[in-house]
Amino acid sequence: MTQVHTHTTHTQFAPLTQATTTGDSAVRNTLRDMAFVLQMTQRVKESILRDTPAVANRASGKVSKSVAAELCAAI
Repeated sequence: MTQVHTHTTHTQFAPLTQATTTGDSAVRNTLRDMAFVLQMTQRVKESILRDTPAVANRASGKVSKSVAAELCAAI
């Protein structure tokens, strides 16, 4: 246990393993959520790059791969 010594009193703190259990769980959950968002973002980028030429052809317009790449970079 960690103790802090002052002039006349002693203050005791809970062991770090107990104090951080809840925090560690919150960090793990946040990282898991961030990984999920990154996966979904990557799927959207891949979809944009894959589907851009087909959509542009159907609309009788031209959208270059560089425009699609810029859009993906903004995501």
